[in-house]
Amino acid sequence: MFSVNPRLPRPHRDRPRHRPGRLLWLLLGALLPLLFLLEWAVDRSGRRDHTVEAELSVRLDGGDPHTLALPLQAWHQDEGITLRGTGRLQGARYPWKPTPMEATTELSLSNGFLNDSSKGVRNEGFVASLVLRDTSRADRLGTPVIPCSGAILVEEVELVDANLSQLRLRLDLTCTSSGPDLQWSSGDERVWSLVGPVQLRTQ
Repeated sequence: MFSVNPRLPRPHRDRPRHRPGRLLWLLLGALLPLLFLLEWAVDRSGRRDHTVEAELSVRLDGGDPHTLALPLQAWHQDEGITLRGTGRLQGARYPWKPTPMEATTELSLSNGFLNDSSKGVRNEGFVASLVLRDTSRADRLGTPVIPCSGAILVEEVELVDANLSQLRLRLDLTCTSSGPDLQWSSGDERVWSLVGPVQLRTQ
């Protein structure tokens, strides 16, 4: 007799099937980095760098002019915006040689000054100062802060979300310091004039 051992059919195993929901999550996971990259690229293309620049004519006691061209950093404060920068005085005539004198200018504009978009000359709403330093001296000491007063011609000013959107000013300031005796009202005070444009540039 023959003994037959029939082969039993193997149990059928279904291949694992991906559920549509799982595929959707995998697809989203792959697309998210691309979406973030696209958003960054669009934001970068629409973003413009803003810098505030000053190009001032500086005179001491009505003498020969010097040029002070420098970028100004902006600080936003509760009471307004402060612009501050440091640069080297240069001769105003060819070959425009730099001098050893370094000047730091600071201009604080109040919220009232900034929120008033009208054009014209203003004598208030701002505080300006000047500090000078002779870089050729070994001690590298600078002058005390020299207060400035005068007028600012507003050609354009505009704020958007508390940030400068437009700014074009022309300064006409006088900065008075004590003389060599460091005494005020002694007749030897030094008078510096700062005249020229301060404007916002978009790159």
